[in-house]
This record gives sequence, structure tokens and C-alpha cells, in this order.
Amino acid sequence: EVSGPSLATEECPGGTLAEIIDKLDARAGIPAANSITTELDEIIVPGYAVDTFMTVAEAKEPLRQTYFFDCPEWDDAIRYRLRGQATDFTIDPDDLIEGEDATETGTRGQAVEYPRRVHFQYVDP
Repeated sequence: EVSGPSLATEECPGGTLAEIIDKLDARAGIPAANSITTELDEIIVPGYAVDTFMTVAEAKEPLRQTYFFDCPEWDDAIRYRLRGQATDFTIDPDDLIEGEDATETGTRGQAVEYPRRVHFQYVDP
């Protein structure tokens, strides 16, 4: 028995994780061209139903926690990536600004070109 948020009962016969994510993204109005789920094609989900009002992001969260994937977005597309895969790029520590209230000194361009703050977590083996 599968519990937790899922698609409506008549829509939860199971399938691949990619199919479920594609259906959720379609409900959110995200074009298929902007949702890259190929890494999730081989993962079978026995069933999933959304049984309460929630956002699509909230509906994806139990799937993310169960099947260990993330949803980074760049170049106008959401890329569903399994955790533990090879990295796409590495952030050089010299590109970071240290400190809680760090500000730019003018050597990195205009402030409007950068996010106000970036938060991330990592595991240091």
C-alpha cells in the first residue's frame, strides 16, 4: 500500500518516476521541453496520488525524499537529477564572498547581476 500525497485515485496505477513528474509538471503548466526527466525513466513507482490541495512543488517533495533526486533549474529548464551523479560544474571558492553580511567591493560587477544570498548544504566526507 502506498500512502501519502499522490495523483487522484483513478490516475495512480503506477509507472515510472519520470511519467509522474511529467504529469505534475503538466498540471503546473510547465512545457515538456522545459522539464528534463530522462534520469528518472528507469525508476518504477507503484502508485502516487495527490489527495489534498497543494502546490506541484509540495507534491514532488515526498518523491524527492523517497527516490533521492533534485530539481536544479538552468537555461529555462528543470533538470531532474539523481543524487550521487557526476557534477556539472564546480564552484571555485574564490568566486564566493565570505561572511554573513558580505558585500561586493566593485570588482565583481553590478550587484543586480547577483542573487541577494545563496544558501546551500553539503556533506564534507
